[in-house]
Amino acid sequence: MLMPSLHDSAKFVLSLTIVVQAVRAVIFAVCFPVLKYTGYGITFRKALVMVWAGLRGAVGLALSLFVLFDGQISDESFRLLAFFFMGLIAAITIVIQGTTTGFLLQVSIAPSHLVLLLCSLWL
Repeated sequence: MLMPSLHDSAKFVLSLTIVVQAVRAVIFAVCFPVLKYTGYGITFRKALVMVWAGLRGAVGLALSLFVLFDGQISDESFRLLAFFFMGLIAAITIVIQGTTTGFLLQVSIAPSHLVLLLCSLWL
C-alpha cells in the first residue's frame, strides 16, 4: 500500500471529520420526532448541542486499536493508517468542537435560521 502524501492525508481527514458530523446530524434529524414526543422531550436547541458536542472519538479509537492489533490484516501500513486517521479525527473533534460547544450553548438559534445558514455555507 502506498503511503498518502501529507496534502492528501489532510484532505482525507477533513473529509472524514465532515462526514462523521453529517452522519451524526442525519441520525438526530431522523430520530428527532421520536425523541421530542416521547419521555425525553428533546428541544431543537438540545439536539443541536448533542449533534455538535457528540462523542469525542473514544469508540472509534477503541475500534481502531482492534484493527491495529489484528494479526489477520496482513497490510501493516493499512493498520497504522487506520489508527492514525482515527486519532486525528478524535483530536480534531476535541479541539474544534470541544472549544466551541460553550459558545453554541450561549447562542440561541432558531431552526429556520440554522437551515438558511447551512444552505448559504454549501452554496
